[in-house]
Amino acid sequence: MIKNKKQAVSDAELQLKKFEHDMQTLAKEKTAATNFVANLEKQYDWIQDESEYVTRFAARCWVLTTPSCSLFGQKGSPYDFAAVDIGRLKEKARELEDMQKGMKKKVNPKVINMIDR
Repeated sequence: MIKNKKQAVSDAELQLKKFEHDMQTLAKEKTAATNFVANLEKQYDWIQDESEYVTRFAARCWVLTTPSCSLFGQKGSPYDFAAVDIGRLKEKARELEDMQKGMKKKVNPKVINMIDR
């Protein structure tokens, strides 16, 4: 009887050490992820611009408790691609690229670099 209890205590202590190790690992991963996100936010301005919209949308989803609360495909969201004419946008991109190529032949790149400074 005592031997069984000692074994149970030993197993519980081992399990506790495993959980503590797992907690430390998760804390390190959380810190790394937080730093990664902070770096991305510094690197890309659009993340800050979108964060307010995403926060409001996530809060609405939390209240509605819908199983699928993705911004993609939601009407009125910036990711509502059903309302976008992809063919027209491709054509516009092609026109802009052609215009840029035409300007490249007319403008001295060294002058552009001096203006940018």
